[in-house]
Amino acid sequence: LDDIEREVRASAGLPKSAPQSAGAAAAVAVTSAKSTTSSFSGGGGLRPVSHFCPSCGRLMLGAPVAPQLAPCGHSVCAGCAPRPEEAQPPLRCPHCGLRVSGVRPDAALRAAIDAFSGAGAASSTETTAPSDAAADAAAGSAAARRWLQQLDVISGRMRQLDSSMESLQAEVAQLTGQLEAEAARDRQLAASEAAARKEISRLQAELSSLAEQRSVSRDNQAFIQSEIDAKKEAIQGAFASQQLVSQELAKLQRLCAA
Repeated sequence: LDDIEREVRASAGLPKSAPQSAGAAAAVAVTSAKSTTSSFSGGGGLRPVSHFCPSCGRLMLGAPVAPQLAPCGHSVCAGCAPRPEEAQPPLRCPHCGLRVSGVRPDAALRAAIDAFSGAGAASSTETTAPSDAAADAAAGSAAARRWLQQLDVISGRMRQLDSSMESLQAEVAQLTGQLEAEAARDRQLAASEAAARKEISRLQAELSSLAEQRSVSRDNQAFIQSEIDAKKEAIQGAFASQQLVSQELAKLQRLCAA
């Protein structure tokens, strides 16, 4: 921007300024360019910068170099305009590099160029040779045209950067959504793990209780078995006593019978 400012100031005959920041230099350069361009298109009879192709610098006068308007807003000559039958897709503006669907004739600019050319032809008979001031103005016009071309290139690059930033922001938003989904899934898994641990603890407590009950049951079973064994022994003793009594009773009956 500093180089552009110095070039525009030199072409416009303005004094050199002290070093400034990029923003201040850009503001001064734009102001200088506006004043210089207005002087080029004023009563001096010089062509406006818009009459020249921003890509090749040729005057867009005549059918071979007639102005063609791209969807991005830039007008280029027919020689620089992208042709679908010759260029590989996607088509791009030769000036800013943005993708375009095609170009169409810029009738308004062509009419302005033709009208200016007609006025210039009528006034050219009155002038035999360009003066030094006209030569300086022409040099300034070329410098301003180069500056405007560079400014358009910078604008195109800024638009491309904006598009890239939008794409990156969309990707960041998508990744953020994925991270949030993964975080929610992790939280869900952590909750499920905590519930499973709690259930395992409950089952372990139940197993411990059942083991204790089984131990008590075994003790009771052993006691009952011992009682059963004692009862069996008592019953067997009673049977033996009954047999002895029966034998004695039989003896008494025989004695009584005798």
